[in-house]
Amino acid sequence: IVTKLVPELKLSKDVEDWLKRIECEIYANNFEREGYTELDFIASMKMSDIVAIGIDKRGFQLKLEKEVKKLNTPELACGVPRDVLTWLDKVRLGQYKDLFKSEGYCTDEDVENLKGLSRADLLSIGITRRAHLNQLLMRLR
Repeated sequence: IVTKLVPELKLSKDVEDWLKRIECEIYANNFEREGYTELDFIASMKMSDIVAIGIDKRGFQLKLEKEVKKLNTPELACGVPRDVLTWLDKVRLGQYKDLFKSEGYCTDEDVENLKGLSRADLLSIGITRRAHLNQLLMRLR
């Protein structure tokens, strides 16, 4: 049995400040645990994501939904790269390079195979944080 290590994460200062500004800092651990550590990851959240990370109070759900809509949606123009490992760094998910390499996705020849990855495929690789799954799926469309 191969154990896949989930990288440790810490909220960026921007996310900490944003949560404080909108008076939702009590949910910082929820965001961190699910990989919403950067504002551009948060900008693509939907209500289903807000609920899925454990925000169970309706008032906070509605406040977060409204505030998320005010954030700029991340630029998706980077598309599928020439080199998988360089691309992971570019989309700020470089912590997964070892997982992708261990699954055989590292060279420029492997790039085409990324386009067909599903949520289930990414989960089997070891990408378990909701924000990271969503970011990768958005960028690989």
